[in-house]
Amino acid sequence: MISDSLRHEIAEHSCISCGTDIPWQPFFQKKKLKIGFMGGSVTQGYIQQQIAKDPYPFIFRQLLSDQGYSVETICCAAAGMDTMQGNALAQKEILDKSPDLVFLEYGINETTLRHSVLSFESLLRKLLEAENPPIVCIFIVRSQQGYSCESFMRPIAEHYGLPCVCLPSGIGTPLTEGRLNWEDYADAESHPSADGHRLLAECLMYLLEQAKSIPETPQTPCPLPEPWLDAPYRRLQWFPAGTLTQADTDFETVTRDDTYYPLVYRGNADHARFILNIEAKAIVLFFEAHHLPEYGSARVLVDGKEVSHPLINQSVIHCNSIYGWGNAMPLLLVDEEETKAHRVALTPMERNFYLLGIGIVP
Repeated sequence: MISDSLRHEIAEHSCISCGTDIPWQPFFQKKKLKIGFMGGSVTQGYIQQQIAKDPYPFIFRQLLSDQGYSVETICCAAAGMDTMQGNALAQKEILDKSPDLVFLEYGINETTLRHSVLSFESLLRKLLEAENPPIVCIFIVRSQQGYSCESFMRPIAEHYGLPCVCLPSGIGTPLTEGRLNWEDYADAESHPSADGHRLLAECLMYLLEQAKSIPETPQTPCPLPEPWLDAPYRRLQWFPAGTLTQADTDFETVTRDDTYYPLVYRGNADHARFILNIEAKAIVLFFEAHHLPEYGSARVLVDGKEVSHPLINQSVIHCNSIYGWGNAMPLLLVDEEETKAHRVALTPMERNFYLLGIGIVP
C-alpha cells in the first residue's frame, strides 16, 4: 500500500511544470469543468483482463468534485491505443465536446523512433490548433522495466510551454531506495492497481494545486512555436467504416458493440473488392488484429505497387496475430510532401480481414 506521505512526495517530484502563459485562472474560475483524457490501457483502467471501476480519471473527477466543481470527464483511451488512433478519433471523441483541459498519456504506448514523435506532435498540434483549444498537459508514465517516451515528450512539453507531469521523475527514487514496491503501483505489464490509480490522480491534482497560485496571464493566446520536429498528420481526417462512400467495395459492413469502431468493413473470399481513389498527402489504413482463427490477411497495393512497411510482408497485412486481442492497428500507406492522386486496393487473402476505416491528410 502506498502511504499518503509517499503519494505526496511522488506527486511533488512528478510535477515538472505548470506551463508558460497557460490560462489557469480562467480555468479555475469556472464551476463546470470538462476534462479530457487520451491514452492507452493505463487511462482506460485495464488490469487483469478487466476494466477497473475507478481508474485515475474517475478518482481525479471525484477529487475535483470535492472542491466544489461540477466535473465532466471525457475519455478516449483503449488498450494499445497510440497517437495515430488518438489523432483519428480526437475531433469526434474530444474536440467536439469542448474540453477545458486534456491530458495526453501515451508514454508507454509509443516508441522513441521518429515516426512516433511525428505522430505524437501531430496529435498535440491538432488539439492546440483547434478553434477553442483546451489546456493540454503531457502526462508521462513508465513501465516496470523503466521504459517511457520521456526522452521526447518532456522536451516537446518545454518547447510548447505546456504543463507536464512525469511519473518516472517521481517514482524512480522511492523504487530504488526500496520505499516503494512496484507491485504496490502496478502489475508486471504496467497496469496500475487501485493504489496506483489513486497515485496518478493525486499527481494530476498536485499539478492543479500548483497552478492555482500562478498569476493571471494575458487573455490573448500566444502563437504556437514552430514544430519541435514536425507535425505532418495534424490535419488527419477520419473516415470510419461505413462512411467511405467514394470507395468501390463489396466488403460487408458489420455492426459491433465497440465504443470507437462500432462499424467495420469485413472482407473475405465472398466480399473481396475494396478500391479507393483519392487525392491525399498521407493515407493511413486502420485494421483490427486478433489471435482468433477467423482473422486472416489481405494484400494492399498503392498505385498498383506493393507497399513496404515493417508491419507487412510483401504487401500482405496479417491481422491474425498471437499478440492481437481485437485492437486497432494503424498502417501508414502514403506519406508525401505534396497532395497527389492515389489508388488503394485491398484484396483479402485468407479468412476475414477487418477494416476499421481510413485516415487521410488532404
